[in-house]
Amino acid sequence: MVKKNRNLSDEDIQEVAKEAYEYSGAEIEAAVDNALWKVFQEKGAITKEALIESLKETKPLSDVMSTEVTNLREMAKGRFRYASSAVDAQVKAEASQTLEVEVE
Repeated sequence: MVKKNRNLSDEDIQEVAKEAYEYSGAEIEAAVDNALWKVFQEKGAITKEALIESLKETKPLSDVMSTEVTNLREMAKGRFRYASSAVDAQVKAEASQTLEVEVE
């Protein structure tokens, strides 16, 4: 929003962020642009409702291509460094789990 020289309250931004959970940065930016065009045509100001409506009009790539995204995530485990330390910690925790198998 700062990039577009528009302001919302921190609470509104938090609500929009919850709605945009699975969206990429580019998808969120496109939704912001779309919402700005709509309110510009109506000669209004940007609102959280306009942003959330714009997000709901678009399906995130993670939904549209969920199988491909899951396959890429599986392939990446142990091969690449994650950009987010939270994801990295989750992957390390999953990798440290051991599978107990009884051998006869």
